[in-house]
Order: sequence, then structure tokens, then C-alpha cells
Amino acid sequence: MEAVPFFYAAGRVISPEEMVLGCYELAKFYQIDPRIFLEQPISDIARHKLWTEKLTQRIRAAQEAEMPDGQ
Repeated sequence: MEAVPFFYAAGRVISPEEMVLGCYELAKFYQIDPRIFLEQPISDIARHKLWTEKLTQRIRAAQEAEMPDGQ
């Protein structure tokens, strides 16, 4: 059996693959090079993901509020 390292971030255990994918998701959202996030400490990445999720919820709510009823 192979040992797979895991990280503890933002109150949950995540795999290295999930952490890297999270960096690429952030980079795509902000349209920047993923290395900006890949070079940061895990705690910073977790904080960026948390606040980006809150931001996307706020953006989504604002877009839904602008939609006419029935759409």
C-alpha cells in the first residue's frame, strides 16, 4: 500500500492533488498565473479559496437579483 500525504487546511483534510487543483481554480477565476498561488503557504491558499467562494456567492446573488422574474 502506498502512503499518500494529506494536508489539513480550513478545517478539513485535503490531498496534494486537490490543493494543486484549487490553486489552478483560483488562478482561472482571477486570470493570473497559477504559480502565484502554488508558491504560497497552504493556509494562505485555503484563505483565498474561502474568500473567493464568498465573493462568487455574492456575485451570483447580485446577478440573480438583476434578472427579471421567470428567468
